[in-house]
Amino acid sequence: MSAADSLNERLYTRLASLDPRLVADYLEATGWTCHAEEWRGASVWSAANTGKMLLPLEIVYDDDVDLVARAMRILADVEGRPLPEVLRDVGEPMVDVQRFHTHPGTPSGTIPLLSGAAAIEGVTKAFDAAARPVLDPEGAIAGARRSGQITKFLQSVRLGPLVAGSYVLVSQVPLRSPEKGRACLVEDSAVPVERQVVTRMNAAIHAASQAVQQAEESGGELAGFDDSADAGVTSRLCEALVRFGGHEKDRGFSIGFSWARGLSAPPDAISDDIPFSAASPRILGKAADRLREIEQGGPARMRGTVIAVKRHSPFEPGSVRIEGVLTMGGKERRRTIWVQAGSNAYQVALEAHRTSTPVVVDGTFETRDNRRELRAETFQIER
Repeated sequence: MSAADSLNERLYTRLASLDPRLVADYLEATGWTCHAEEWRGASVWSAANTGKMLLPLEIVYDDDVDLVARAMRILADVEGRPLPEVLRDVGEPMVDVQRFHTHPGTPSGTIPLLSGAAAIEGVTKAFDAAARPVLDPEGAIAGARRSGQITKFLQSVRLGPLVAGSYVLVSQVPLRSPEKGRACLVEDSAVPVERQVVTRMNAAIHAASQAVQQAEESGGELAGFDDSADAGVTSRLCEALVRFGGHEKDRGFSIGFSWARGLSAPPDAISDDIPFSAASPRILGKAADRLREIEQGGPARMRGTVIAVKRHSPFEPGSVRIEGVLTMGGKERRRTIWVQAGSNAYQVALEAHRTSTPVVVDGTFETRDNRRELRAETFQIER
């Protein structure tokens, strides 16, 4: 038996075990129309600019398997994708898929060894960075060790087969249904924890891309990364993204997300490819250093102007956004940070914000609501 025959046999075996209901779900989710009429017990489907296809309602006769196989080949032709890739998407409705598209200077489908090793490490580190705030918030700070929960999640992520392109790494995150037990859920949540991690990674990578674009447009100013911390951009994530830029850190890349059709996509999810230019790896490297300073914490002083204030209730600490000069470890640098302010400090912040009066804050950085804030020990109007 030739390799091609062996491949065809394996494909046919997978097709023979495919539930036609999964194919019907996929057709409906991707815009196909099921017609009212049937033909010899098979449903009739069509889509814009395509002919009709037949799909059995269930596998009863040998010919039904042939009809399913033919429907899958039509799907692959219409979508312009390899049949095994479409088969995987149809057969696994509860899997989120991510595509890390790198652009090495080698023939399509290949990558230099060191760049390939870095890219795989980048996938691991990107998931690690996204999982920490969801599974282990205390471990989100720079330097914290990876917990058992994070390791268990990373073990569940799969690397899929390469797809057509310069060099595209595909990862797959199976989503366990909520009813299968609390081990896969954050307490009191109906969304699988795996989806929560992917959603956070999606938002963080999109925010990082926007911060890079701001840096490029402003001649290298990294202030956009201060604002992107709320969306999950951390030093860890930036370090992960750098690795997709090749061994020399001079290649552009993009990251795309496909959401499992068995679960509604997150409301604000980005499904288009998220782009990073050839200049991105070096910008991200500098941003990682910038963010790491705050994540490592320690005593700090902030002098500047209050640009935003918010508080959920009078009985909770407020959050105050300050733009100015941060002093840590004897070094001064321009920053925009959040400050955690108690009742008295919050009143001072409100007055300073109203009058545009500079303030000086002394305190220590700590994690609150999955972001680093300077917890104010003293909060005063600067005289």
